[in-house]
Amino acid sequence: IRAWLVACSKHEPCSRTLSGQQVDEFNPSLPTRCIYVWTVQDAVKFRLQNTAGTRGPYITVSHRWLPDENMNCTKMSNLQSRLTGESFAPLPPLFLDTITLAARLGISYVWIDALCIVQGGGGEWGTEAERMADYYQNSLFTIACTNANLLTGIF
Repeated sequence: IRAWLVACSKHEPCSRTLSGQQVDEFNPSLPTRCIYVWTVQDAVKFRLQNTAGTRGPYITVSHRWLPDENMNCTKMSNLQSRLTGESFAPLPPLFLDTITLAARLGISYVWIDALCIVQGGGGEWGTEAERMADYYQNSLFTIACTNANLLTGIF
């Protein structure tokens, strides 16, 4: 993956959107909220972080929502605890694998809609849904789980 990222950084079409807009995929504006990823003595740590107004590379995930997806969602009731790194367990393998991949690549941010957009009553789906296309096109890359589900992961 690192080799692909290096090759893509040297390939001019990779730095443009389909409409031709220039994108700085290594230092874009971050979404409103991302999962912040870091390591401590080889252990991967993460928490939700308000990132509006900041810049940096990030990975996005595109996945199929399952009927029981709500158990993984960020809601007003667990937002504060997720901002401190609590209240994430149990996350499905797809999400955990993506966070692990980001840590291995040295990428500090991951955007997963279910975790980064506050869902349900008092949530922000209406405003964030309008920004999703920008979030995907400005990310360093997107993990598209078209043939997998949350339970199978990416490894």
